[in-house]
Amino acid sequence: MGVFAVIFHYIGISMGWLYEFMGTLLGSAVVPIALCISVKKANRMGCVVGALSGFASGITGWLVATSKLNNGVINVETTGGDYEMLTGNLLSIGIGAIVSLTWTYLRPDDFDWEITRNMAITGHTPAVTENLEGVDMNVDDTPFNEKDKSSMEKVDETQQTVAAVDEEGLTTPEEIERAGLHKAFRFAAVSALLLTAIFLVLIPLPLFFSSTVFGVKGFTAWVIIGMIWVFLASFVVVVYPLYESRAGIMEVLGGVRKDMRSWGSGKWIPEASKASS
Repeated sequence: MGVFAVIFHYIGISMGWLYEFMGTLLGSAVVPIALCISVKKANRMGCVVGALSGFASGITGWLVATSKLNNGVINVETTGGDYEMLTGNLLSIGIGAIVSLTWTYLRPDDFDWEITRNMAITGHTPAVTENLEGVDMNVDDTPFNEKDKSSMEKVDETQQTVAAVDEEGLTTPEEIERAGLHKAFRFAAVSALLLTAIFLVLIPLPLFFSSTVFGVKGFTAWVIIGMIWVFLASFVVVVYPLYESRAGIMEVLGGVRKDMRSWGSGKWIPEASKASS
C-alpha cells in the first residue's frame, strides 16, 4: 500500500480521485454479489456477466464522458471531474444490476442453502459441548486450589449456557448454530439499514440543502471526526476479527508447523473420529 501510495502521489492521483474511481472499478459487482449471498434464484452466469459487462460499461462511459466534456483531452485532471466520474459510477453499478437481475428473472437458478449452512455445522462442535471437555462435574465441599476453582467456574458458565439454550427450545448443535446465524443476520440487517440512512440521508442531505460552507474550524472538526472514524473502523474490521479468531488462527498455525516437520501430520481430525479410532 505504501508503494502504491508513492506511485499515485508522483503521477498526480489523489485520494479523492481514487475514492471516486472505486465506484467505476468495483460498483459493477455490488448487485451480483448481493444476489449471490441473498437470493436463491440468482443465476450464476447472469451474475458473472453482469459484473463484467458493468465494469466494461463503466470504464467506457467514464472515458467517453471525459473526452466529450473536455474537447478530447483525457488525463488525470480531466478524468477526475464530477460528471465524468458520475457517468462511470452510474453505468458500472447500473448495467451490472440490470444484467444480473434480468438474467436471474428470465432464467432463475434454484440454489440449495443447506450446502452453505452445513459448512458451518459440520466443523467444530459448538462451544456448549467444548466447554465440558476435561471438566470434572463432581464437586464436593472439600478445599480446592485455583485449578479446581477454575474448573468450577467453567462448569457454572457451561451450565448457564445450556440453560439459556434450553429456554429457547434448542436441542441439537445444528439448531444452536442456526440460531446464532439468525441472530447475526438480524444485527447485520439493522446495522446496515441504520448506517445507510445516516450516511446517505441524515448527513449529506441537510448539508446539501443548506449549502453549508465550512469555515476553518468546521472543516478541521470534519477531518478529525473522519480520521477518528477511520481508526475505529480499522480496529473493528481488521484488528478485532483477528483477536476474535485467535484460537482458530493458532490451531491453523500449529497444523502448519506440524506439516513442516511431517507432511500430513497437521491435518485437523474431529473429536468424534479421534474417539472412534
